[in-house]
Amino acid sequence: MNAIDEKRVVQSGLIVLPKLMTRKEARKLGKKNMPKHLKDAGFVCVVIASDPDLDGGRCYRIKHARKEEGTAA
Repeated sequence: MNAIDEKRVVQSGLIVLPKLMTRKEARKLGKKNMPKHLKDAGFVCVVIASDPDLDGGRCYRIKHARKEEGTAA
């Protein structure tokens, strides 16, 4: 199992989801549940893997970030 296939707890905002998910599953969930006004404004779904030393645990965090011209997302 590589790091992408690792199942972790998923957080979206202040909500901790009850099911363990892979990074790919978390991204799919984030894209599916992104508000329409954010999509229209050019935002994309980003999944960040937390660091146990910095964040106190291992989880994936679903965030929405503004896509800039010339960047991959």
